[in-house]
Amino acid sequence: MKTRKLLGVVLSLLLTFTAFCGCGQKKTTEIAWSDGYNAQGRYDSSLFYSNDFESVPVAPDPYIFYEDGWFYLYSTEVSGGILVGYRSRNLANWEYLGAIYRRASNYWASGCFWAPKIVKNPADGKYYIYTNCSGTGQIGLPEGTSLNSGSEVFAKSTEARLHLTVLVSDSPAGPFREWTGKRKIEKFYHGESLGETDDEVTLTSGPIFDFANAPAAWAVNKDNYERNGTNVFAQLDAYPFFDDDGSFYLYFIRSVDDLHETRTGMHGVWGVKMKDMVTPDFNTLTQLTQPGFSTVGGDRSPSSIDDNTVNEGPCVRKHTTTRADGTKVSKYYLSYSRSGYGDPKYSACLAVADSPLGYEKGSSEAKNGGFVKLAPKYGNPMHMISNHDLYNATGNAMYFSAAGEEFLVSLATVYNKTNPKVTSRNFIIDRIVWDYNEELGYDIPHSNGPTQASLQPAPYVYSGYRDIAGDAKVTATNMREGSDANALINGYVTIHERDEEKEFYSTGSTEITLSFGTPRTVRAVMVYNSFNYDFAFQKIDSILLEGESENYIIRDVVYPESYLTGSEVLGWEMRAGGAAVAEFGELQVSRITIKISEKFSELDEYFEEYRGIGISNIRVLGK
Repeated sequence: MKTRKLLGVVLSLLLTFTAFCGCGQKKTTEIAWSDGYNAQGRYDSSLFYSNDFESVPVAPDPYIFYEDGWFYLYSTEVSGGILVGYRSRNLANWEYLGAIYRRASNYWASGCFWAPKIVKNPADGKYYIYTNCSGTGQIGLPEGTSLNSGSEVFAKSTEARLHLTVLVSDSPAGPFREWTGKRKIEKFYHGESLGETDDEVTLTSGPIFDFANAPAAWAVNKDNYERNGTNVFAQLDAYPFFDDDGSFYLYFIRSVDDLHETRTGMHGVWGVKMKDMVTPDFNTLTQLTQPGFSTVGGDRSPSSIDDNTVNEGPCVRKHTTTRADGTKVSKYYLSYSRSGYGDPKYSACLAVADSPLGYEKGSSEAKNGGFVKLAPKYGNPMHMISNHDLYNATGNAMYFSAAGEEFLVSLATVYNKTNPKVTSRNFIIDRIVWDYNEELGYDIPHSNGPTQASLQPAPYVYSGYRDIAGDAKVTATNMREGSDANALINGYVTIHERDEEKEFYSTGSTEITLSFGTPRTVRAVMVYNSFNYDFAFQKIDSILLEGESENYIIRDVVYPESYLTGSEVLGWEMRAGGAAVAEFGELQVSRITIKISEKFSELDEYFEEYRGIGISNIRVLGK
């Protein structure tokens, strides 16, 4: 797209005429504006970001941590036990930090530093990365065997060798080093406590956590041990979480491998309460999800939110719902990915509980405890592909927030532009909003993504502009029966067919008015199109911005055809999550009127059921 007019003369007069209003006659000025892009086709990163894969690094298993104006990006090792980092102020331009961790040459772990997650410890002000790694020597072998006793097959099993480790630094930018030091820790063997002992962790002392012998782990390992002497409880995908009361928890995936008879029900999410940053309370180790089941040992779960082998990439978020009557309900939301990356089923799904380690065993919610996976009718999976012709799959979604805005960063496998058979592992960023569910009685997170190559508002902490549309009173003409104008300003962007009922629909052309109680500073207007091509608008006829003494008008804001996929032969579809954008210099505005009449589809000329225009959401970037 090209800039409509020279943005440097935003307030220059191109056309004036008079318009009557209740307080007298006000001059209306047609102003200079931009669709968000410059003449070179690059978007304005002071106001927007985009999942366009043009300027962002490849980052398998991404995680973003925000602090002091910087978004730090971490991802799986590049090679040889080296983690690299990036940082950005606006989610658009990323600065390469280089190697933030290099494996010590004498460290017991040889590699496989995957999916690092970072957390700041308020007690000492240090930053801790939790990641998995692969052991050497006898680590991962069945008990009582060694490399010299014919067990090379076990020694080569990468999955059996995966353990968690802890890295520490004085800065989120690194450099990080392996945590070493002294601690008191309770030791276990085959589920039985051996008592608390002094323990010194060194670079050569082996895995920092011995989950295999903890009571809950031994309960599921016992049969394998009695059958073939194997007591392997490998871990990956660590996730650290501080609760509101300062309690610290660590979540991870139990990895399964060729040492087990079956993967079914084993590659699930586990959690443990920590005594400090490096000392688990092994007595609290709990299985939280079981692949293929709605709860641990419960009923079978639908394939749309699960498969029989994999629940991975856990992330935990606490959220409190304030109901209309003022009562508050707090829940813990566990996201997990079904299947693995590259599989189209790779999606971020959702489970809930009342506590960080799930419901108690024997509870009405979960007979065997743990988290309860939400049914598909509640918007589960919460984040998955939809009409993205360049996406293979997207999952491994991780929450992060800044200044009250909440986001998901997720892994997206995408087709290589020159060779469609080759994929790369990129990261994408999308906002989330919370949607109250009457039946459940609490909020459900809704992902306004995955979006691809469309403009999205830059974080408020960088741009200084928020979406203020929700502060306005909204009205609309020619509303379809049952439609609600407030759907235009609730921040909810339609991404999937299941969400179409939440869109606004008119019966024909429509005029939408957003009225503010007092004048507001406005910098841009974004109108998100319908998910459905048959109801999508082709352009915005006009946007009228009313000030106290003067009005300003913008005409013919075209919806970018690059946000569509397909052709006249194959049929057109919308790439969900795109908006028509009008960007301009700051204006003091009390009312905004948006007129839309033109559609892409002409089916409504022939079929009554296709009559009208669909709009997903309107964002007004302002102060």
